[in-house]
Amino acid sequence: MRQAEAPNAPRDRMAVRFGFNAWGNKYESLLKDIGVIAQLGAAVAAPLQTVDMILEGGSIDVDGQGTLLTTKQCLLNENRNPDMDQAAIETNLKAYLGVQKILWLGDGIEGDDTDGHVDDITRFVAPGVVATCVEEDKAHPNFTPLDENAWVLRNTPTRTAAPCGSWSCRCRKTSWPTKAAHCRRATAISSSPTARC
Repeated sequence: MRQAEAPNAPRDRMAVRFGFNAWGNKYESLLKDIGVIAQLGAAVAAPLQTVDMILEGGSIDVDGQGTLLTTKQCLLNENRNPDMDQAAIETNLKAYLGVQKILWLGDGIEGDDTDGHVDDITRFVAPGVVATCVEEDKAHPNFTPLDENAWVLRNTPTRTAAPCGSWSCRCRKTSWPTKAAHCRRATAISSSPTARC
């Protein structure tokens, strides 16, 4: 289990260099992107902390209130972090990104070369509110994974969950275009007791 040691003292600003392997070693020409974070750290005059864990920006989403969304398909994939279990990954996410609660969705959509980046299927639109893709055609290969993800969202409280304690308090379906080509409908799921269906 690879688990980085968290910084000893709190800092106002810190640049964090997670590992990058071009989406599971799929795009060798993009491996040079790993050098960008060192330039960024220098530009913002922040100390640079290196974490021995693969993490791409699209594999996580945060609500700004201490809750992070990700998928097991991506972060627990053998082509990302084969020597780490879920607990070790959570330790690093909490230590280096300052989150307290991690919501693990399952799989992304069929044919996604990112291996389930959460930004293809589910995003925070406000603290305690996400927009997530759903598939209504039960015969479609995306139906089951997206349905399972929606169940997780509806039944898992965020770090700052409203008194009702879960995402399932109110739900509103809205059709709008999404990034995912095979996603026909998105659902807004809120933990707010004041939201209306």
